[in-house]
Amino acid sequence: MLIYHNSHDESYRRPFGAAEVSSCVRLRLDATDARSATLRLWHDGQGETLLPMEKEGDLFTVSFKTPENAGLLWYYFLIEGMDGQTYRYGNQADGLGGEGCLYGHEPPSYQITVYRPAEVPAWYKNALVYQIFPDRFRRGEDWAELAARAAHPESWVGPRRVIQQDWDDTPFYTRDETGAG
Repeated sequence: MLIYHNSHDESYRRPFGAAEVSSCVRLRLDATDARSATLRLWHDGQGETLLPMEKEGDLFTVSFKTPENAGLLWYYFLIEGMDGQTYRYGNQADGLGGEGCLYGHEPPSYQITVYRPAEVPAWYKNALVYQIFPDRFRRGEDWAELAARAAHPESWVGPRRVIQQDWDDTPFYTRDETGAG
C-alpha cells in the first residue's frame, strides 16, 4: 500500500500554514489499495472528531470548518486497507510537517494553527522594522560565562535557550519537545 500526504503542499492541504477562524480547510491523502480513510482531528480543549474522507480512485479528500475560537488543531489519518488492517499515517517524528510517515501505533500529529485576524495599524503597513539581536553586540572577556548562565539559570522553567556563539550564525527559533516555543 502506498500512502502519501504533504502538509507543505497546497494540493494536499489548503490553506497551507495557519487557517483563519471559521474558515474551510481541505485535506487530501493518496492511498493506493485502501478501502477507506478517516481524518482523526483533535481540537485542544474539545477533544477528538473522526471525519470520513471521500474516495475518488486512490485519492481521499475531506473538508471541514475551523472552530470559531483561535487555537490548535491536530490531525492524522486512519486508513483501512483492502486486507482489513487499519494503518495510521501522520507527521514525521521531528514534528516539522511536510511528507508524513506510516505508523503501527498512534503517530505524531500534524498541526494547524487557527487564528483570529487582527487589524494591522495603518502606520505599520509601510513601516521599516528592525530586529535586534543583543547577543551580537559588544562582548566582554567574560561573555562565554555570562552566556552559559543566561542560557540555563537555576530557576529557569521553559524551552532551552540558545546563545549564538558565532557572529556569522543564522539566528533560529528553538522549540521544546512538543513543538512549542
